[in-house]
Amino acid sequence: MKQKSTLDHKNNYGVARLVLSFFILAFITGCTANYGQYKRSMDVAGWFESLQMPSEYKYYYSGSDKNPDALMGLHKDYILNNDLWKETEMDRSRLKRWIDEFNPFGYSGFVFGQYILDSGGKIIGIYYSRYDGGPIKMEADNQVVIHLPDTNQNKRPMLLMKNDFSY
Repeated sequence: MKQKSTLDHKNNYGVARLVLSFFILAFITGCTANYGQYKRSMDVAGWFESLQMPSEYKYYYSGSDKNPDALMGLHKDYILNNDLWKETEMDRSRLKRWIDEFNPFGYSGFVFGQYILDSGGKIIGIYYSRYDGGPIKMEADNQVVIHLPDTNQNKRPMLLMKNDFSY
């Protein structure tokens, strides 16, 4: 039976160091990427549900024209840098129809409003859906990539914490 040489052990150690270095680099890169986030807000939900949409946003929806999965307003200072969302004029009759589709049995805690925040915590948009929003990636020149919500997420009870809402 052949014994492993010292050189074989050194090669295995070198490969392990290389793999570990790669994972550390990937982790650091992922943590320092320029990603935004969402912050739940009763104010945002109220704007959508009362059909009082702020004029400083361009509006988009995802999903079908009849029953969208999510509604989003992106501040006019920013450019949506993907074609996943469909731009729309947010007129009151269309918005009312969509809100009624979101809440067929009256308004509930399963549909919520959220602020869309950049990586520094600045409000850049608003979001309304029964689904959690997709990742937000900030890019150069006020461009933003906002991915679609995950409509296949498992139904789970919503645990509300004191800081989930801004008043």
